[in-house]
Amino acid sequence: MWQKPKGTQGVIQIENPNLVKPKNVKARDVDIEKTTELSRREREEIEKQKAHERYMRLQEQGKTDQAKKDLGKLLE
Repeated sequence: MWQKPKGTQGVIQIENPNLVKPKNVKARDVDIEKTTELSRREREEIEKQKAHERYMRLQEQGKTDQAKKDLGKLLE
């Protein structure tokens, strides 16, 4: 025999995300080739480091304005 739902149970469909069990992934099933996306902060930090390295390389070669000024002072 079918029972009539009580109160609002028949009207409202509730799906509680806390009741869903997380899916566990086995180590053998993990995709090693999959690349992860970097966050904005991580990308900016990497770009900052690369820019600093590029500047230091130019500084060593004497191609930056600051390096030219420093070399000019040393020649005086």
